[in-house]
Amino acid sequence: MKHLLLMLILILSGGSLFGTPVFNVVGQQNNEAVTYEKLEGASAYSSIGELLAASKNLSLSESLKLDLTAPNNHFWGRFHLENSDDKPKTLYFYLDELIDIFELYIPNVAGIYSKKVVGDKVPSSEKYDSYRKQIIKVVVPPGVTTYYFRLDSKSAIGVRYLKVFDENYFLETIRLVDVIESSLLGIFGVMITYNFMLWMSFRTKAYAYYLGYLLSFFIVQAIGFQHAAFYIFPDSIGGWFVQNAGMYLTSAICSFSCLFTNSFLDMSTKFPRLSKLLLALSLFFVIYIPVGPFIGKDNLVNMVYQAAAIPCMLYAGWISVWRGFRPAIFYLIAWSFFVGGASMWNLIVLNLIEPNFFVWYSPFIGAAIECALFALAIGYKVRHENAESQKEIYSLNKVLSDKIQEIRQKEKARTIFFNNASHELRTPLQGIIGYIEMLDRGKKIAVTAGLNEVFQKILRLANGLKDLLNTILDVARANKGELKLKAQDVDLDLLTADIENLIEGLRANDSGFDF
Repeated sequence: MKHLLLMLILILSGGSLFGTPVFNVVGQQNNEAVTYEKLEGASAYSSIGELLAASKNLSLSESLKLDLTAPNNHFWGRFHLENSDDKPKTLYFYLDELIDIFELYIPNVAGIYSKKVVGDKVPSSEKYDSYRKQIIKVVVPPGVTTYYFRLDSKSAIGVRYLKVFDENYFLETIRLVDVIESSLLGIFGVMITYNFMLWMSFRTKAYAYYLGYLLSFFIVQAIGFQHAAFYIFPDSIGGWFVQNAGMYLTSAICSFSCLFTNSFLDMSTKFPRLSKLLLALSLFFVIYIPVGPFIGKDNLVNMVYQAAAIPCMLYAGWISVWRGFRPAIFYLIAWSFFVGGASMWNLIVLNLIEPNFFVWYSPFIGAAIECALFALAIGYKVRHENAESQKEIYSLNKVLSDKIQEIRQKEKARTIFFNNASHELRTPLQGIIGYIEMLDRGKKIAVTAGLNEVFQKILRLANGLKDLLNTILDVARANKGELKLKAQDVDLDLLTADIENLIEGLRANDSGFDF
């Protein structure tokens, strides 16, 4: 009787649904796709009133997929929900963040439609349901209800679905989403802070590029996860920069990764040709930031990055490991996680796999693991370079120690030579001085007054030579720390007389000598 009454209501309401897809909401709904009917030729209508007036003249095409593989999507659709229970059922539609505008029209008991709107181009404050994500809450009354929707999406984002959750699964899902996204942002925030402190200590280019890489990922996730739209600018869509942030930040990520690899693997020295290629690719990504929005090729950066930059960086990493550069091991493992996550996303875009909850987050999780391993790789490289520096310092210290020992031995030999030479010279010099003094006194040998004056001059010169030898001995004592300095007066008249005496002797051998 209950089912007959339901059929009678459907017939009287004019909603004959024989042959149309109806989604039964009784039971559990956990991320299930709803089959819809696309209203062909209705893209020109801007309101539900215009659409309903012309609906009898529109053809329908049934589909489970929202085919958004081409750009500039704009169409109307409808779906039917059946609640065979006698109580209303609360459902939640969880839509893709990349859809620009999604309007859902919900009828009341009088058949009047009200609108709920979500989408990337819709300010958070204008969304009917206050959620950070693109979520629409629907209360399905008993019976079969027809819902209309209008979808606008400028970018090509692949195949999507109208996914529906019941209240229990929705709460579990949204809680898990919050945990994953908050954890990812927290991980990147901690890594940015920590590595900024390390960069302040080391000031290396690799750390600077790595920080730019981390910061770009952090911003793109804050925007993509709708945190920025919900908490920072809820009354707008963020302006021109935010709307093109995906393109800008993707280009920045690609550029910073090329620069980081070039610096981390020291490619300018070890791989000069590949280094020039990476620098050229990095320049291309930087140039693409201002010109990208005018070109309109959203996937061009990804295609160049995956076809040229990634193979180049992986090749340099493999060769570095093969040559014994152990930090490159962490580098390659990090890239394997990033490539794995990005590959899952590419498979979604190519419609080779269907998107699900965990596949959707695989690129972000892979990037988080990659960035963490990059930090380990940089730390390992710093320790490796410190160890090499310590070895070099030890080697230089050894060379310096050997040189010091050699100099000390030579200094010791020189001191011994000066001591021996000074003593050996003083003995005959003392005898010469004794003979001159004997002649000067006129003992044993009589000398004239003129010769006596000459002997006086010779004696002064000999004593000067004796003083010079004593000075050499003093210098030798100074090397042993035995020299004691004593200040005394200098007789300038005597010093002048000695100089005149020496000049007179020099003139005797060389008449042309002048002073």
